Amino acid sequence: MSKFVFLAAASAVALGAVPAQAGHFFGTYTSSSQPFSAHLNFTTSSTVNGLGAYDVLSITGDVDGDAITGLITNPAQPNQGTSPDGLFYFDNDFYAVAPVFDGNGILFTTASGTEYNFWGNNPTSYTLYSANAGGYGLNSEGTFDVSEAVPEAASWVMMLAGFGAVGGALPLSFAAGPKRAFLCLHAGRLLSRIDRFPVGRSARGDVRHSRRTGH
Repeated sequence: MSKFVFLAAASAVALGAVPAQAGHFFGTYTSSSQPFSAHLNFTTSSTVNGLGAYDVLSITGDVDGDAITGLITNPAQPNQGTSPDGLFYFDNDFYAVAPVFDGNGILFTTASGTEYNFWGNNPTSYTLYSANAGGYGLNSEGTFDVSEAVPEAASWVMMLAGFGAVGGALPLSFAAGPKRAFLCLHAGRLLSRIDRFPVGRSARGDVRHSRRTGH
C-alpha cells in the first residue's frame, strides 16, 4: 500500500472517530426599542434539510429577562408553517451564513405566556415580534450576533487522538517539525467541519413580506 493511500485511510478513520453532533449556538439580539434584547441558546440538527438549512431542535434563554420555555414545533418542517394561533408564519430553519434565520424565522414561547417570532430581514437586520392572548404585541428591529459553542471536551479528545494516530503513521521526514504538525491538525479540523457549513443555500425560499398572517 502506498504512503498516500495509507494516509488517506488513516485520515478517514480519524475523522470518523468524531460522530456527527447537533450544533449548539449562542446569539444576542439588541434593539433600541422594546423588546430591547434577547439571549437565544439553541441546538440544531447535524445535517442539512431539504432547503439547505439546519432544523432548530430546541431553544433556551430569555427576552428582556422573560425566560424562554420552549420552541414551538413546525409540523411542516423545513417548509413554512403557521403558528397554532394562526398569527405567525415560521419554519424553524437555521442557515450557516447571515441572515441565519430567513423571512419565516423561529417561533418560541416564554414564561409569561408570550409567543415570539424571530426572523431575519437581511444579513444585518432582524425582527422580534410578540403575541399574547391571541393578539399581536410589541415588536422591534435590531441586530443579532451569533456564535457556535465550543465542542464538548470528549469530542476534542477523540479528534486529537485520531489525528495523533495519523501523525504516528506518517514517515518521520513528513511528520517532523511543529509547523507541519500544526498545519496537518488544522487541516483536519477544517475537514471535520465541512459538512456543517455548506457554501450556499440550494433552495432558501426567502419571503420578504410581513410574517404576520393578517388574522
